[in-house]
Amino acid sequence: MFLDNIIINIKAGDGGDGIVSFIRNAKNSLGGPDGGSGGTGGSVWIQADSTLNDLSIYRFNNKLIASNGKNGKKQNQTGQQGADYIIKIPIGTNVSIIKNKKKEFFGSFYDPKERIKLINGGKGGKGNISFARSDNKEPLLAEAGGIGLTKKVELDLKIISDFVFVSLPNAGKSSLLSLLSNAKPKIADYPFSTIYPEIGILEARFSKIKLLEVPALIEGSHKKLGLGNEFLKHMSNTKALVLIIASKDNINNSIKILLTEIEKFNPKLLDKHLIIVCSKIDLCNDSQKFRKQLEIDLKNYDIKEPKVFYLSNENNQNLEDLKSYMFKFVSETNLELEETDIPIISIKNSEPKVVKKHKNNFEILDENFISLANGSNLNQWKTLVQFQYKMRQSELFEELIQMGIKTGDLIKVGEYEFIWEE
Repeated sequence: MFLDNIIINIKAGDGGDGIVSFIRNAKNSLGGPDGGSGGTGGSVWIQADSTLNDLSIYRFNNKLIASNGKNGKKQNQTGQQGADYIIKIPIGTNVSIIKNKKKEFFGSFYDPKERIKLINGGKGGKGNISFARSDNKEPLLAEAGGIGLTKKVELDLKIISDFVFVSLPNAGKSSLLSLLSNAKPKIADYPFSTIYPEIGILEARFSKIKLLEVPALIEGSHKKLGLGNEFLKHMSNTKALVLIIASKDNINNSIKILLTEIEKFNPKLLDKHLIIVCSKIDLCNDSQKFRKQLEIDLKNYDIKEPKVFYLSNENNQNLEDLKSYMFKFVSETNLELEETDIPIISIKNSEPKVVKKHKNNFEILDENFISLANGSNLNQWKTLVQFQYKMRQSELFEELIQMGIKTGDLIKVGEYEFIWEE
C-alpha cells in the first residue's frame, strides 16, 4: 500500500565502555594498566535511493537503531565500532526533525550519491590505560561509553515526475495512464477507483518519461471532501500538469473545479505548464462545437495558454501526437524543484550548566565526569580517591568552590553518591 508520509524514531548506537585492566602473565604479575577503550557507536545516516517509489518499507519498521560499540579489551585493545544505520528514502523526500511537537526542516533529498549524517554514535569510553600518569601508575578509572542520541523524524515524500495527471472522477485518467505507460491502474466505471498515486513509465527508444496519476478531485476537495487534496503535493516536483476532461462533461465546470482546487492547495502550481486532454471525443455529439466552446472557456482563466489534445477511443493518432509532444517537452524543459524554506537556527552562546546545587547537595552534570563515574567502580575507596583527585585538577573544582562546597557535603555524579572530603 502506497505511503508518502511517516514519522520514524531513530537512535544512534551507544559507545562501548572502557575497561579497568592490568597486565597479568607469567613474566609480569604486577604489570601496568592495559585496559582498552570502547568502540564508537554506529551513526545514523540518510540517503536518497532511486529504486524506491514510496515510504512503505517503514510502515511496520519505524524504529531504526544503529549498532552499539563493543567494550574495550585487555592488552589495550579498542572495542569494535558499531555498524552505522543508513535510512534509504525515495528521491524527493523532505526530512524534518520533530522537537517538542515542533518540526525543524532538515533538508530535501534529490541526489542518490549524497549521504548525510543525522546523528552521531555515542563516544567510546576510555580504558584505564588512558589515565596512566607518572604520579598514578595504577589507574582505577575508566569511562562508560556515551549514550547514542535519539530523534523523531518526519519523512514527507513529494514524488518527482515529468507529468502529473489530474481530473474529476471517471474522466479516463487511469485509462490514459495505462495506454501511455507500463502502469496497470485500477479502471472502473465508478468514482475514485484510484485512491493512491500511480506511477507509470513511458518509454521510446532510449528515452523514458515518468508519469504520475493522482486521485480524482471534486468540488470541495480542499475541504476534505472525496479523497481530499493531500496528494496534490506531488505536483510540486513535476514539469507539467495534465488536466483530463471527459468530452461528455460540462467543459467550463470541469476546468473551473480543477483549477480552483489546485489553486486552493497551492497557487504557484498554476505557474507550471498545462496540458489539457479531452478524452472520449468520439462520444461527443458535436465535436466541433465542443472544441470552440473549450477555446472560449479557457480565455476566462488567468493561466498560460495550455496545449490541448483531443483523444478518441477509435483513433490512436492523437495519442501518438501526445506522446511525441511529451518527449519533446521533457527534452526542452528543466525541472524546477519546489523551493523549501530553510529555518535559521540560532546558537546560544551560554555555556551549559555543569553543577546543580540544592542545599548541601551538589549534582555533577558534566558529561565527561558522568561517563568517568559510570565506567569506574566508585564504591572502592581507592578508585574514589583517584576520581576526586581528577575533579580537583579540573575547572569543575573551581566551580564547586565558588558554589560553597565543604567537607561532608553530598555529591551525586551519574549512578554514584559520595561525601566530599577535603
